[in-house]
Amino acid sequence: SDTHDDDAQHVSEHEHANDDENDDDGAEGEDAFLHRVRHKEAAPITLKKLMTAPADESEAAEAASGVVYLARVPERITPAVLRQLLSRHASIGRIYLAPEDKKTAHRRNKHRSKAFTYYTEGWIEFTRKRQAKHLAALLNATPIGGPRKMPYHADLWSLKYLPKFKWRHLAEQVAYERKVREQKLQAEIAQSRREVKAIRETASRAQMHERLDSK
Repeated sequence: SDTHDDDAQHVSEHEHANDDENDDDGAEGEDAFLHRVRHKEAAPITLKKLMTAPADESEAAEAASGVVYLARVPERITPAVLRQLLSRHASIGRIYLAPEDKKTAHRRNKHRSKAFTYYTEGWIEFTRKRQAKHLAALLNATPIGGPRKMPYHADLWSLKYLPKFKWRHLAEQVAYERKVREQKLQAEIAQSRREVKAIRETASRAQMHERLDSK
């Protein structure tokens, strides 16, 4: 059938890509790989850019696209590296990786001469949802590859296709989670202020009783 032939073609392309990747591993070092990565992609998507859809995005393009969830982001994987690794298999749209919280990042980089940004999870948009679904199933739980010197080389992909999930849903989800975090922070601040106020009132009453007792 056409579906079977198309899947076989994707598998074949994946196998050839792995062959090319293995050939590159021996000749291409970390610096060369990162140099090529930096010239492939501009700055990663920020939260502000995530919330804004491109002006040329049509309903048809959105309907045809598919989103894959990256449950765990290995060390030294950045949006640019991720695009470089996956774009050989399919057409990639937008990529968003959620950075770890600032406290964790500070502890991790505290004693390092060079600070790195680490990410906890990510979302990859494919221009064709069929490719997204196929690639997630094909690569999940398989070695990431890339240059052998990179820490993620022997790590495994953790990919899951998200049915009926579009990029705008991600933007809405991130906005909601940010609002929840802000509300939680405000509640914690308010609780802290109430506790400080209660302590001051208790101390004030204690001082008043001491003055009365001393008379």
